[in-house]
This record gives sequence, C-alpha cells and structure tokens, in this order.
Amino acid sequence: EWLVTGTDLGRYRFVIAPSVESPDEHTEHIWEADYTVDIAPACNKKGSRSIHCSLCDEVKDIETIEALGHIYGDWKTVQEATEKVKGLQKRVCERCGSEEFSYIEWEDTSSSSGQNEYRTAHQNSGQTDKDKAGTDETGSQTDKMIEGTDQESSQTGNHAGGELQEDQTGTQENSEEEKAEYIAASYSMSSGFKIDQNGSGLIVKWKSVKGADGYYVYAAYSGKRFGKPVKTIAKSKASSVHISRLGGKKLKAAKICKVYVEAYKMVDGTKKNIAQTITGYVAGRKNPTYTNAKKIKIKKTTYTVKVGETKNIKAQIVTVCKNKKLLSSKSISKLRYASSDAHIATVDNKGKIKGVKAGGCVVYVYAANGYAKTVKITVK
Repeated sequence: EWLVTGTDLGRYRFVIAPSVESPDEHTEHIWEADYTVDIAPACNKKGSRSIHCSLCDEVKDIETIEALGHIYGDWKTVQEATEKVKGLQKRVCERCGSEEFSYIEWEDTSSSSGQNEYRTAHQNSGQTDKDKAGTDETGSQTDKMIEGTDQESSQTGNHAGGELQEDQTGTQENSEEEKAEYIAASYSMSSGFKIDQNGSGLIVKWKSVKGADGYYVYAAYSGKRFGKPVKTIAKSKASSVHISRLGGKKLKAAKICKVYVEAYKMVDGTKKNIAQTITGYVAGRKNPTYTNAKKIKIKKTTYTVKVGETKNIKAQIVTVCKNKKLLSSKSISKLRYASSDAHIATVDNKGKIKGVKAGGCVVYVYAANGYAKTVKITVK
C-alpha cells in the first residue's frame, strides 16, 4: 500500500513510504487496569466480569459475579386461612418485582373467654412478640441469643400446635362461673409449677387440679415451636413428670428448653382443657452461660394499699450457679408478675402493684423456670 505524502512548489511529487501498522496487526495486548462487567448479575442470576484489551476484543481473568438475591418486602395476606382451607400470603422483591407465596396455617382462636382472660393476665410478664431469632441455646453468645426466642409462647399458654384445640369447648360461650373456675385453677396449677434439670433430663412439677382426669405435658427447645405433647398422663392427681427425650432423641443438656402443662377433663367423650400453667424456661445443666432459679425471696408477702395507690414488690432470685447468668431477654423475663384479679389490683412487669377497688387478691411472682411465690394484696 502506498501513500501520497506531500507536494513541492506547486508541482506534484510522489513520495513512496510504508503505511503505519494497522490496529488489527498489533503483536501485544494492552490490558485495561480495571474489570469490565460483561453480564450484569440479577436477583437470581449470576453475572461475569473480565479484563479487556484496549486494542481489541480479547479478554482475560474472567470472574463470576454471584447473584444479588431478592430484597423482599413484608408479607401481605392474599387469602385468609379458614378451618378447612389454608390461607395465602405473598411478598414482592423490591429489586426485580418477583413474587413469593406462602401458605398460612389456620389457628383455632376460639378458646374460652376464661382462658383468654388468664392469658391476658400474664401479658405483663415482660414477654414480647419479637421475630424469632433462631437461637443456638448454648449460651456461648451474648444475651441477644435468647432475645425473641418464642413468638408462639410469648404470651402464657398461647401455644402453637396445641393438640387440645379441637377438643376444647371454647366455641360455646362460657358462663362467668366457668371463666372464674378456669382462671382460679390455672393460677393454682401454676403456683406449684417448676422445672429442674437432673443428670438425664427435665423434672417438671405442678399443682394437681381438682376435677382433672389427666394432663398433657408440652416441651420443646427454645426457638422451636411446640408440637404434640411429649407426655400424656391419665391420672387425676398427677403432679410431676420426667422428660428425658425430645423429638425422639436424647435431651441435650446444654440447650434451653421450654415447658408448659395442660389439665383436661373428659366431657361427653372429649377432652376439655380446664387449666394450664405458665410457660417455663430452663437452662440445661451443661449450658456454659446460663443458670436457673433455685428459689425466690420476697421481702414482704402482704401489702395493703388504697384505691389508686401504688407499691413495689421486692423480689430476689437465688440461683443454682453463682458464676452463671439467669435467663433474661425481651422474651424471657427474670421475674414475671400476675394478679389473680385485675379488677382489685393490677401489677406491671416491674412488680409495681396498684389498687383498683376495695377487695383482696393475690399477686404471683414467677421465675423463668416456674419457681413461684405469692403476695397477698388488700385494697381499701
């Protein structure tokens, strides 16, 4: 190839010279310093990047870029669950608009008004409905490991998967007398409720309920939902049980467990729940961080207050191991308080009582593992 490169004094002169090397004929690549994204990653699709030559289309050092993953918003109910049909909920990815669907299991909320009133009385125990946080229950982490452990049991007796729901007669309106009997029986049953761990398992105790035909004992590791009863006791005066296995396996002595007990009575061939304990939590004897209450000390066991007046209950826990911490978080309070009659006197989660109207009642003070003391309240 030849080129005309100039003229001389108006007269054409041809100078013969070779052309500059074509870019397609270079012998060495000139690599760019930074990576170039060749395929952009998506929520559920991987991408790639590489180093490009600035002179040609050659690339090197090809790398995979991991998928970004979905960023989902909150769940929204599409269809409510019923007794016969599961519900449906969905959430949408804020990045790509992809939708994810999930079934909603139906939960029987028709428990008797007496049960609801008993459960409400325990909502001041300092427990919340925080999102579950998948605890490791060994105590090897900070206190946050047990925070938000039990959404389904954060209110006493409000258990998920309770097997007695279909047998309860809560679909019918209970009389005021039945309500009062249920509440009184539940408080009495819980007053003797306690959980300890020995060498081979859990020892659960409660106060037997007058008129009961048997008891269901529920247990699970903290952070897990209650399932079917781990023990069924068809004895009216039973008041204790030993649990050595959970989920078909030997109990793990380093984990935190939760337990509650239901009393039932046979009514027209079905089992009716007539009382239940609070939900108790117990740290395993091999747990490296947490220990349990051995007893509760109350400085004063009787209080007299006027209507509108407040006083504070002073309680102290004696622990099993002095060099370990008590179970405590937003889901598990060191101490829980409940009034047997909030129409007479109320009590908050700090143990502050307040007179409402003249009369007498009892305030129950519970440790996490169920150990309890009673305080007599008189309102004038």
